[in-house]
Amino acid sequence: MWWLQQLVVVVVLGTIVMLTTTATTTVRAVTHSTPHPAAATTRRPWPDSGYGPTPSPRDVHNSASSQPSPSNATTNNTSSSDSNQRSNRSNSVSGLDFSCPAQMCDCYVLRPELKIWLNCTVPRLQGTEQQRALFRAIPAQGSAIMTITCSTPARSYLYNDMISQLTFLQQLNIVNCKFHDIPKDVFRGLDLLEVMFIDGANLLGHVDPLFASHLPLLRLLEIIRSRVTFLPPLCRSSNLRTLNVSYNHIADFDHAGVHCVSSPLSKLEILDVNYNDVSSIPAWLGRSVPNLIRLSSGDNAIREVGAELCGELPSLGFLDLSFNALHDVDRVELANCSQLSILALAANPLGALPPRSVEFMPSLQRLYLFSMGLNDNVWDKLSHLKHLQVLDLQNNSLVTVPPLVMREFPSLDTLNLSANFITLLPKKALVGQYGLRSLDLSGNGMQQLPRQAFGNLRSLLELRLSNNSISDVDQTTFTGLRALVMLNFSHNYLRQVFSQGN
Repeated sequence: MWWLQQLVVVVVLGTIVMLTTTATTTVRAVTHSTPHPAAATTRRPWPDSGYGPTPSPRDVHNSASSQPSPSNATTNNTSSSDSNQRSNRSNSVSGLDFSCPAQMCDCYVLRPELKIWLNCTVPRLQGTEQQRALFRAIPAQGSAIMTITCSTPARSYLYNDMISQLTFLQQLNIVNCKFHDIPKDVFRGLDLLEVMFIDGANLLGHVDPLFASHLPLLRLLEIIRSRVTFLPPLCRSSNLRTLNVSYNHIADFDHAGVHCVSSPLSKLEILDVNYNDVSSIPAWLGRSVPNLIRLSSGDNAIREVGAELCGELPSLGFLDLSFNALHDVDRVELANCSQLSILALAANPLGALPPRSVEFMPSLQRLYLFSMGLNDNVWDKLSHLKHLQVLDLQNNSLVTVPPLVMREFPSLDTLNLSANFITLLPKKALVGQYGLRSLDLSGNGMQQLPRQAFGNLRSLLELRLSNNSISDVDQTTFTGLRALVMLNFSHNYLRQVFSQGN
């Protein structure tokens, strides 16, 4: 059969465990090996930047490595490991009149702007006269981006006017520096700063309410993994568009820097409070951030959602409420969220969808409902979603896939029905899914597949059927899958694969 010619199948102990290569397409291997730890701990299948303004290249920051990519940066050829030569000299950056403080920094030229990225490493920030002198020696002209990484876990100290001479700085990253306080004037002089990342601090002390008052152009602020319990209102940051305070210990939106009812953050479009201890979404949120587009509030302890959430946020297109403590459908009001494009309610023990919820969201494109204890009653509510592209219903209690409902999703791209109880796939369940590219039916206890079960899926690239009890495959089962590049049939009981002519 043609699909066997396209896929090379390795059979081990009666189970298909790997699909390797084709003559014309690269096929990813699927094995029994333990997943990479990063993959095992990934809880959200949706991208964190899947909605809202696209950051410019200078916004891209990887806390594991703040070094620019070689494609748009060239180094001054100072070796960070050559500490003996590095400790007593400064280097001129090739092609620019810029003296790199080689004692603590590597410098990179960002092209085509010909600006400088200073990647500096210090044991800790402490404000000694020697450290102050090193910072003062950094040329202001040309310094556009600066990363300060602390190499020891010792307590650091921010001090007023720390880098105030860097008046052309546009982005500041402070990584793994364990300071407890943010003084009022620490960022004085940075009038052109647009982006600030603080990652891995230890903010147990005082954050001055006016710490951002010297940053009139600040549009992106990220303070993550820093043990924050209270961030004062940022009401004076009138240009702020993105605020990320995830992975902290914030217990209330009042402490998340956005309680600005009397002076709203009218330009704020993205707010991320994932991985905190928030228990509720306040009624005043829409009055403080009236133009919010994206709200990420997953992995908290939220127990209810009021109708005012979407009612006062008319531009909200992305709402993440996953991994919270929502358990009473009558305390989740989503009827006013008709403008949503992406909704994540996953991993809340609701047992059903809230009344007047997704059926009133005609623009919904991505819907994540895994691990909610849902049964087949959910299908009726989903039948109104004509523009749905991604539907994730894994790890629920579904028994069937209604063909009449599935026909209502002509734009479906990704469907995940794994870890349910769909032991028998209806023959016409997937008829008309011409654009479907990823289908996961693994872990359902299926014993057989209907003839021509996937016959119309001409765009399907990935098909997962692992961890079922399938023993036989009919010769017509995979007819039509001419785009398929990955088929995972591992952990089944396959006895034979029909070849052409049988």
